[in-house]
Parts: sequence; structure tokens; C-alpha cells
Amino acid sequence: PELDEQQAFEIALAKTVLNTALYQKAREAGITVSRGEAEATYKKTREMARQNPVTKEYFETLDSMPPEERKAVEENMIEGYRQALAVARWREQMVQESVPRPTREEVEAYLREHPNDFRNHLVLSTIIFEDGTTANRVYATLREAQAQGHTDVEALFRQAAQEYNPERKDFIETFTFLDPTELPDYARDALRQKPGTVRLFRRADGTYVLYRVEHVIFVPKERIYEQVAERLWQERKQAFVNELFKKVLREADIRIYEENLPEGVHISKETILRQLESPFNPGAPTPPKESLW
Repeated sequence: PELDEQQAFEIALAKTVLNTALYQKAREAGITVSRGEAEATYKKTREMARQNPVTKEYFETLDSMPPEERKAVEENMIEGYRQALAVARWREQMVQESVPRPTREEVEAYLREHPNDFRNHLVLSTIIFEDGTTANRVYATLREAQAQGHTDVEALFRQAAQEYNPERKDFIETFTFLDPTELPDYARDALRQKPGTVRLFRRADGTYVLYRVEHVIFVPKERIYEQVAERLWQERKQAFVNELFKKVLREADIRIYEENLPEGVHISKETILRQLESPFNPGAPTPPKESLW
């Protein structure tokens, strides 16, 4: 949703009040940031701003200001970066001291509670043979068609499936799984193949499965564990930081002089606390959206 001018002003003011209180906490913790580092961050931001038409226009307007006015704005921005960097370091320090990383048991519990969130997928076309001679002949025919660049190996496979497994309603097999040990032997073999691959697999019972890999998404279990652990940790950090910001705000000595605010604008500790719970949260971090899928 779009914000009107009053809402935007109140959110900006709330963020300023909150950041000032947080910066005081960073100073009390002995965290400082040099002017040189703040300037470097400002210059880096300017370079990145060139990639965005909106921010590029802002800095172009800034550069067109009279020298003294431009210098005053830039000094204010550099000081803002200096304080923001200090707050970020204090916040990270508090997180490292107070937020434990998830244990293996917690990750396993999450996977049990959310069985469909992290599932691998494998789709195979299969033909089952009792006779190895027939299986090898059909396999050779399909491999030759692939080697000669046949444009529709899938159609040839479907035709063979209907001929040799007429009792089967569907020769497509779909597997969803966390660990490859959940799969039948020929499906585990297929995990090592690329989509489009045709292979013949001899099973322990002496039957043969001719398969074609249609689709595969496979992430090793340990990588899934890492992904889940990171997700849980980010959620914990976000919850901790949100509560930390509220605590700082409640304890801060903040005085609001409403007579100095524009007409219709109201700000207080309570309104800032409410904003920490809103979609326009001025302080809480956003967890990464990286996904293995």
C-alpha cells in the first residue's frame, strides 16, 4: 500500500527517534565508527545509487546545490552513516551474545513438523522388464535414436512403455523425498543422471527397469539441514532484535514536543512501538530469501 505524506513523515520520524536511542546504546557499549569509514560507506552508496534511476536523480539534484548547502547535506548523511554503522555493530554483538544457533535436534524437529517445505523431487518414465534380452534390445533402440538426434525420444519411450507394459495406466513415476534412502534402487541410480538421460537398471530381484529422467531436483540432506538451520537462526535473530529494539525504546528518555511537529502529525513511544509490528517496520532486519530451490 502507498503511504500518504503524513504517514511517511511519521514513519521517518519514528525511525529517527528509534535510531537515536539505539545509537546511544551503541555508544554506551563503547562502539565507535571513524569518520573515514562513514565517508567510505557514503561514497560506496553513491556509486550503487547510479544503478537506480530514483536515487541517481536524488544525487544529481544534490550535486546541483550551491557548495555550502551541498556540503551541509553531505555532512548530515555521513554522520547518519556513522551512527547507523555503530548501531549495526552493536546489534550484531547483542545477537552473537544472546541468540544461539539451532541444534541438530531442533532442525530435525522442524523438518518433521514441516515435511513438505524441504523435499527433493524426481520424475521418471519407466518400463519394467522381466527379460534382460528384451530390455537390452529396447534400451539399445532408444539410445541409438538419441545418438542420431531423434527429436522426440519421449514419444518413442511412451510407445515402448505401452507395448511392453500395457497393464500399467501410467508409466510416469514421481518421487518426493528428503533422503535418497527413501527411494527404490533404480530411482537412487537416476539421481546421478541428467534430465533426458535413458538408462537400463538391473534390480536385485533380477528384473530390469528402463528409465528416462524427466525432472530432478536433488539437494543432499546435509545441505538441507544447513538451509533449515539458517532459516531458524534468521527467524530467531529477527524476533530477538525486534524485542531488543522495543526494550531500548521503552527505557529511553524520549521527550516529544508536539508543538514543533507539522499539523496532524503525532508521534510517541507507543506509536513507534506499534510501527515495529507494522509492515513498514523501521527497525527490524529482513531475513535472507536465499533458497536451495
